[in-house]
Amino acid sequence: MKDKAFILFNFLIVQFFGLLVTQKFFKREIVIIEGGSNPSTSFYLFFVILIASAFVLALIKLNLSKFLYYFVDYFGLFLMNYYVFTFFIGMYLSIAFSFAVVFIRFKLRRWYVLNYCTIILSVGVVSFLGTSLKPLIIAILMILLSFYDLVSVRKTGHMITLADDVVEKGGSQVFRGKIGDETIILGAADIIFPNLLIISVYYNYGFMPYLITSFFSLFGLLLATRFYEKEGIPAMPFASFGVLGFLISSFL
Repeated sequence: MKDKAFILFNFLIVQFFGLLVTQKFFKREIVIIEGGSNPSTSFYLFFVILIASAFVLALIKLNLSKFLYYFVDYFGLFLMNYYVFTFFIGMYLSIAFSFAVVFIRFKLRRWYVLNYCTIILSVGVVSFLGTSLKPLIIAILMILLSFYDLVSVRKTGHMITLADDVVEKGGSQVFRGKIGDETIILGAADIIFPNLLIISVYYNYGFMPYLITSFFSLFGLLLATRFYEKEGIPAMPFASFGVLGFLISSFL
């Protein structure tokens, strides 16, 4: 029950703020990736993710991965925090707040500080990409990532290596929570990609398809908790239940 509540909280808070920030992006016609309606974009992004995974694995092998996490956790956190909050509190307050967040992140390594960082980074990612990618492109990408997750967890095991290294080094690429004596870990991608699809559906198809896609995505993530006790369970196939919801809503 605790793991379900943890997933629900992070899923909904990323979705809520992602919707708010993406709305600001749409009003200003901010587009990060051109060709967001071209199916080839899905394969291009998938290839980029494969290259990025290989790069991180090489850094782990060389015991240099902590420097990448430092870059993401401080420079990336500052930028994402700034872009998320500048729409709501203005540029100068957002800069000051972002510096404060980075300082707190540097001084405190408590789980709730790290989890806040992961939330902000996730909101930034879904907001930037949500204005650029159409739902079908995201759906294709999530299907590709589901197969990749199955192979990298069940066959090669390198996804487990990546996750273990992030947790050990204290990176912000995973959601983490501590409820009592229980520590809960969830990969950021398992929250980012379903919410990316949900937000894109909302702004391209409207409220009802958004609601159906969101329900299926959350159902899949909660269903995954039934298998958490088994080691090496890929979560992306469960997170991709939202693709089914999107397809169903497309025919309604």
